[in-house]
Amino acid sequence: MKKLILTVAGLALMLSARLDGQTPAQVAPPQGLVVHLMVYSGIPDPYYVISDPATIASILGAVNGLPGNSAFTSQSQSVVPGILGYKGFHVVNFSGTYPNIASFNVYGRNLEIRRPSGEQYVRDFHLDVSGAPVEAQLFSMAHSNGVIDSTVTRYIGPAMR
Repeated sequence: MKKLILTVAGLALMLSARLDGQTPAQVAPPQGLVVHLMVYSGIPDPYYVISDPATIASILGAVNGLPGNSAFTSQSQSVVPGILGYKGFHVVNFSGTYPNIASFNVYGRNLEIRRPSGEQYVRDFHLDVSGAPVEAQLFSMAHSNGVIDSTVTRYIGPAMR
């Protein structure tokens, strides 16, 4: 039993430190938008970083301009579905642009914006960024950044509305 406890403690210590010796608290967040493809359960979701200022301004400007929908105001109505498999995108704003948007989730035609002042929910919106729906554009960038391969694309693509 003592050996099992030591093994579990050692494993926990290894998981809390990165290979380069830094703990997660020492790692600075990247500058830009960190885009998580919410697809896995139990393991970290793949992500990529958007660092181009024009793309950041385009995406955040479009999201910021959406009117809120007061009919959806509680966390229990999150746009992230409680399902296995593809659940949309979670975008975290570390860019310094539009500081009133901390992060947002997008799934289909639903958007959930986390602002310093609280959540804002938008349902059944039509948000195009550079001529494409924002979810489709984030999906395309995930593919072009090598975050997902053609196998994952084949399974997730049809799930996008």
